[in-house]
Amino acid sequence: MSSKRSGSSDSPDPSIQRSNASQLTNPETISQTSTNHSVASKSSTQILRFWMLANTLGFTIATALMFWIGALFPARGFFYSGVVFSTTLGLVQAIALRQKIRKLRIWQWTLANIMGSHIGIFLAMLIAFLLSTFGLPLLVFIPFSEFLIPNVLGPALFGAMVGIFVGMGEALVLSRYVRGVRRWWIANIIGRSLGWLSALLLLTLLGGTVTAGLSQSLVHLVINMFCSAVGGVIYGGITATALPHLIPRLQAKIIR
Repeated sequence: MSSKRSGSSDSPDPSIQRSNASQLTNPETISQTSTNHSVASKSSTQILRFWMLANTLGFTIATALMFWIGALFPARGFFYSGVVFSTTLGLVQAIALRQKIRKLRIWQWTLANIMGSHIGIFLAMLIAFLLSTFGLPLLVFIPFSEFLIPNVLGPALFGAMVGIFVGMGEALVLSRYVRGVRRWWIANIIGRSLGWLSALLLLTLLGGTVTAGLSQSLVHLVINMFCSAVGGVIYGGITATALPHLIPRLQAKIIR
């Protein structure tokens, strides 16, 4: 008798099994699950699109403002133009990222862009000076060096240096809220390098100029804005691949 009771207590309750099976096959449960999945996918897609749009517009608007500021302050136009460009882009990016990271502070993100851009620009110019002074005689042996050095290697190095320090600053800001910032930092370096390279190559092909100022014709300004938009699309697309890996810290603990 005791063995029968023990066996019956260990066996699963048929009513519970039927209840679980009915929940799994219930059309309302399946519909709710698929709806939640589609909403999450739709939200992620919207964030990616918003991020792409923000970078395209950010690069374009920042370029137009950079030309205007450069004309108003010719003596320090380069410095002020860099501040305007990084501030504008940082603001637009922060607004877009707040769709994914609600607690992100806009001023911290913008400051990381400003500081990182200027550190990267300074070191890129220092490296360019050292190469032109000491290393250029060695670089001339590279095939097509007269074209590759100023039009490919230079812009790629410049963008990479800016990406290293801007990405580092952004990673420090993001690390307070999410995990996966290493991917973001790497994507920033690649995105800045290829974005800057593609924009300057296109600018060279279209006959534009990087000189900021109102003395430039409207055609040159439009060309610069278009090339910057292309660079923004490339940068936004590359960094967008790292967005899904930015997992909120609480969610990351739950997954683990």
